[in-house]
Amino acid sequence: MENLSLKSLKWMNQEFSCASLELITAMLYPVTILTLSVLCSILQPFVESLSQCPKHGLHNPFKSPERYLLYGDISTKAAHMLALPKVSDFFTRLIQRVAPKSYQQAAGEVFVTLKFLENFCGDQVRFLARSFAVPGNHHGQQSHGYRWPYGPVTIITPFNFPLEIPLLQLMGALYVGNKPLLKVSIVMEQMMRLLHYCGLPVEDVDFINSDGKTMNKILLEGRIRLEDAGFDWKVLGPDVQEVDYVAWVCDQDAYACSGQKCSAQSMLFMHENWAKTSLVSKLKDLAGRRKLEDLTIGPVLTDIWDSFFFGQGGFNQPYGFADVIRWMHHSTPPGKLRTICKLIAQAVFYAIWNERNKRLHTSVARPPQLITKEIKIILKAKLYGMDQDISRNNNRLNSIRHNTIDTYLH
Repeated sequence: MENLSLKSLKWMNQEFSCASLELITAMLYPVTILTLSVLCSILQPFVESLSQCPKHGLHNPFKSPERYLLYGDISTKAAHMLALPKVSDFFTRLIQRVAPKSYQQAAGEVFVTLKFLENFCGDQVRFLARSFAVPGNHHGQQSHGYRWPYGPVTIITPFNFPLEIPLLQLMGALYVGNKPLLKVSIVMEQMMRLLHYCGLPVEDVDFINSDGKTMNKILLEGRIRLEDAGFDWKVLGPDVQEVDYVAWVCDQDAYACSGQKCSAQSMLFMHENWAKTSLVSKLKDLAGRRKLEDLTIGPVLTDIWDSFFFGQGGFNQPYGFADVIRWMHHSTPPGKLRTICKLIAQAVFYAIWNERNKRLHTSVARPPQLITKEIKIILKAKLYGMDQDISRNNNRLNSIRHNTIDTYLH
């Protein structure tokens, strides 16, 4: 199925109906989706389309106020459509095609989206644009404030919530009168067709598929406001309680959607009191139930991790995250080798996480051999720096035998 980049008035076969879902689903499973990206040479129609929208938007409190009611009606119809079991199941399975989520997780995303649309039915869009007035210093003097649109805007959303986040951002922009250019996946392309079916004017939204470099050229045409993500830690303090529940939450946050979600747990720090409980073993058991077949976890790279231990006797390195943490603390050889193993694990975790994000957001993939080479360069620089610090502290500038870098290389 082709996922085209579409500008206003260029939508082809825009009809959306329940009867068409069997055909679309049949085409999606198991056939690979073909995405056609926009090239830099044909960006001008998108730039021109955005430039045609004035700074005061497509509507505002003084211009085309009937459009507030229009979008209340669109939200009502879209919520009704998304509540149909056939439609909700279609979008649930479509989400699974682009994000490693279980059916329950994907269905939860559809449910939250449905509730958002229900919240803005009828007059709620108009109420969203409520203004305020402040009495002035003199008789008849007042200060008025209005919720005003930006005009042309661009929406670039993360891959991990391919329906909920882009739709909430899109509808919020449309409610107040903006004209968005949307850069997302096939999930939102199908949702756009549903919204057109529910009355969304075709010219109100442009849709583009492109790589990051191409999209950047469009962004440079205007002002940019970013909402970024982070590397999330979970910290467990000294008070131990509800071990089963904590283990379940840690498993969900670390591995559900392969850790690519708002409550993602990139690293777990726990007080020694938790180490005396069964938390780690329970977390291991919960994570062990996940498998790629039902998308309860995504694929995990092992070539890079294995490359650092190939041909090294005495190592029986694990592959699960909790197992690696335990192995670094208790099973690795003492002294310099343990330090090296810890650094290898940290570097591999970061490199794989960084490579995954690059592949998803820039469509550029590097082979494991190149990633491994980069990690080795980083490790050598870190180990050499550690040895220099030790030498300076101990006044042994010329003593380089049996240092950490020498242990690593041999």
